[in-house]
Amino acid sequence: MKPRLVFSASGTIHLKQYTRQTPRWQRCEAEAPADFECATLKVPLDYSRPGGRTLDVAVSRIKATRPQKRRGVLLLDPGGPGGPDLDVPLYMASELPAEVKERYDLGLRAEPDPGGSPADRCGQTTGTWPAP
Repeated sequence: MKPRLVFSASGTIHLKQYTRQTPRWQRCEAEAPADFECATLKVPLDYSRPGGRTLDVAVSRIKATRPQKRRGVLLLDPGGPGGPDLDVPLYMASELPAEVKERYDLGLRAEPDPGGSPADRCGQTTGTWPAP
């Protein structure tokens, strides 16, 4: 379902509170490399009701190694629920060519967990994906 923009009587777009968030990036865990960062974003449970219930979604990233050449974010998707997903950028950083890591932040969003905040897991990843 494509999200609809919902306007209030004042003309304010209710999705602004989500689309204009500034993540508060912090080191994911003490043992991880310093450039491996995590943050939490708030998203609506139902985009057709942006003023309703929300979920916290954990995100992680490794910034591009050459900021002057940065082109954007390469959003990684491990392919399904389960597994230590927040640390996928760490695993992929060892697998991708240097040219990709120079130009793109490696980013990942964790699966939202309606039963509890995935932000609770941010910084508490365990292990890494095994090499193929």
